[in-house]
Amino acid sequence: MTLTAVRSVSALERWDPFLELEDLHRWMGRWSPAAAVRETDDAYLVEMELPGFKRRDVTVEVTGSEVAVRGTAGRRGLFRRRTSRTRDFVYRTTLPDGVNTDAVSATLAKGVLTVRVPKREFARRRRIPVHSA
Repeated sequence: MTLTAVRSVSALERWDPFLELEDLHRWMGRWSPAAAVRETDDAYLVEMELPGFKRRDVTVEVTGSEVAVRGTAGRRGLFRRRTSRTRDFVYRTTLPDGVNTDAVSATLAKGVLTVRVPKREFARRRRIPVHSA
């Protein structure tokens, strides 16, 4: 039985096990970042882990109650031969109706993207006090 090498390593190139894992991940399917959606009293928060991404690498779009995040990040290696490493992704989630798409904001800080989608005034949860008669 003959085994074929996945990647050959030249004398000038250092083997990087993380690059091997990225190749395996790419062969198995597209890379997708860890994401979570949570609800607060006045908004929905979509949080994604995007280490190594810059603001210019990320696009956030809102259509109705759907939030779409796209990203492309290139990574430079130590050698000129290894300049084509990229991570592309598309993430979509649909939020409940009643969001204010005119006031959506997005921030990228310390590798975490936070998209804040405020609720419309009528959709906010309010606690109603109960009075005695």
